Amino acid sequence: MNAEQPRLEGARIDVARAVTVSQARVEESGFFAKPTGRMLAALAGPDQLAQILQHNGWPGGDWEGIRSAEDLHEALAALREAGACTIVSADDELVALACPVTGSPPEVPAAVGVYAPRYRCDGSRQTELLARLRETADRVGQTLAELGSAGT
Repeated sequence: MNAEQPRLEGARIDVARAVTVSQARVEESGFFAKPTGRMLAALAGPDQLAQILQHNGWPGGDWEGIRSAEDLHEALAALREAGACTIVSADDELVALACPVTGSPPEVPAAVGVYAPRYRCDGSRQTELLARLRETADRVGQTLAELGSAGT
């Protein structure tokens, strides 16, 4: 190609939006900004929840709508009922999903989660990912149960 030939553009990528998930962004976010954190809090007993709050502080800006202990307990009950947590980032760039690990001992609540760029994760993709997360959570729970029974 020489300087006199016009350049033909076959495709253009808009990099103004997240193409991948930044691990640093995830790690920098607070406990209650993460779906696994919220799910773990939902699975926690009263003493465990008190420890979570003592260690991580009140959800504050990490969980919109949580202004009182009653709000928190209602939100945690809703997560337990739903069996999953979905968070879309404030900038609409990321979607984050989590499910509880079934069969994990109550003293060791567990959750599995995944992050994805929002443009790659529409409603049907979220449904598919939640189904896969539930399958993974079930397998992890089975493994924990096997390990627990092997130790007795």
